Order: sequence, then C-alpha cells, then structure tokens
Amino acid sequence: MSNKNNPTRGEEDALHQYDHALKDVMINGMFLLCGLDRAPFTKVDTVFKNTQERRMDILLEVEDLSKPAKCKRVHIEVQSENEDDMEVRMLEYIYLIYNDKKVDVNQFLIYVGDRPCKMQTAIKLSGLDFRFHLIDLKTVDGAPFLASSIPEEVILALLCKFPEGKEAPDVIQDILQKLRTLDAYSPEKLKKHLLQLKIISGLRNLRRETHHQIKKIMPIYFDIKTDPAFLEGVEEGIQKGIEEGKEIGIEKGIEKGIEKGIEKSIERLLLKKILSDVEIADVMEVPLVTVEAIRERLVNSDLLKP
Repeated sequence: MSNKNNPTRGEEDALHQYDHALKDVMINGMFLLCGLDRAPFTKVDTVFKNTQERRMDILLEVEDLSKPAKCKRVHIEVQSENEDDMEVRMLEYIYLIYNDKKVDVNQFLIYVGDRPCKMQTAIKLSGLDFRFHLIDLKTVDGAPFLASSIPEEVILALLCKFPEGKEAPDVIQDILQKLRTLDAYSPEKLKKHLLQLKIISGLRNLRRETHHQIKKIMPIYFDIKTDPAFLEGVEEGIQKGIEEGKEIGIEKGIEKGIEKGIEKSIERLLLKKILSDVEIADVMEVPLVTVEAIRERLVNSDLLKP
C-alpha cells in the first residue's frame, strides 16, 4: 500500500495499522469485491527475490472451481493515493508471479483513496497487450456489501458508495447492527471486526463518527478509559491527592480517582438503561455485587426507578 516519503514514527505506526487491517479485510472480502467465485484459498508469500526484493500486498492461491485439481493465483494491490507508473509495477508483479508458478493470475488494483483515481490500467506495445482490473471503491455500490453474511465484506461497505438516501451515520449504524448479528456468538470476533472498522474508517475521515456510533449502539465494546465520566473521576481523585500535599496523598488520590472514575461510569451506564447489570459488570471488570450496590444507591436517591 502506498504512503508518502519519509514518514514519521507515528505516521509509520498509523500506516501499519491501516495496512494490516485493510489486507485482512480485503483477503476475506475479495470474492464479492472482485467478482470471483467463492472457493478455498491459501496465502502465498508476497516477497519475491530477483535482482532485488519485491513485496506485494496480497497474493493468494485459489482453487479453480471450473478446473478440478487446478488452482489460480489472485494478486491484489491496495492504493490510498495515485501512483505514477502503477501499470509498470503491476506488469513487473505479474511476471514474477507467473515465473514462480505458471498458472492463471487474476490481478486487481483496489483504490481506497478519496481523490479521483487517475492511475492507468494497461500497457499496449508492439507484441504486448497487458491490462489489469482496477476497482475504485468509492464508486462501487455498497448495498451488496451491507447485505453480505461475511463480516469483512460488510466492513468494506464503509469505503463504498453509500446506498441512495443514506449518509455516513446511517451506513455505520447498518454495519454495526449487521456485525452484531453475524458475530452474536463470538465476542472476540466482534471486537476484532469493530477494531478493523475503526481503523478503516480513517480512510474516509469517519473515525470520530464511527467511535460515536459504537459507543451509542454497542457501549460494551468502547474503551471505558476514554469515557468522560471515568476521566472526570480520575482527575478529581488526583487533585484531592495533590491538595493533601504529600506524595502518598497523590498516589492514594490516583488510586481513589480510578475507583471513582469506575463508579461514575457504572452510574452513567445504569442511568442510560442500555445494558444489564451483568453486562455492566463485564465491561467494567467489577463484581456484579458492586454494580448492584450502585444501582440500589441510585434507586434510594430517586435517581433511578427500580
């Protein structure tokens, strides 16, 4: 995946996140995205050494359902920016792939950028007519992706053209509801897919909106340490420790502050009436009796109905 020259360490980390999440989603979403028949596949090493090392984004070996006992290779490059002479690089890649194993190769360039795609897809010379498939995600209808039963394909809907009448918040909500259904019996898979969604949302400048919708629809999966109520409680505890004027006071203040932050967050979740006591105890990592005690206190204070 392309990036700008001389990135900083922070930019490198961000690019690595995007790169890893995109490749994982693309691999599992490639059949719908590339219009291929669904078939078993295996990953192939993307590093080729000729006169110099060449590393590709995604290379898979897929069973050819039309030819039993045979396979083909699918090569996918992902670009977030336009790159000059991309067609030359794709030609070099297909030579390396075919030279390694002489089987049919399907080549795809997936463009995930916001700007208009200007990359060429063919080279025509005397005795050479080379071309590859280019898919500009923002022009692809997102409706089939939202209707998919493959989580990674559902996630890709955020990078596609939104269905008529839908805005970004609507599409994010649809994606979250679908992921919650598909991953209903696997909390770990749901967490993974939500993380991928948050990372990929940055490609459309929708990370803030995505975080907001996750917090709204599935609060059990947002990072409690970013919750304003939690941070407010921590700050109050630290300030109290400082006011005591002793190092031990500061340390105790931090400890008490964290406890108060957790307590405030539990109160907030109880008042929202979205999660059960058991779910709140799970997300806050506290005993159920702690949540029940706070609920009882809120009820006694007439802040919460029994």
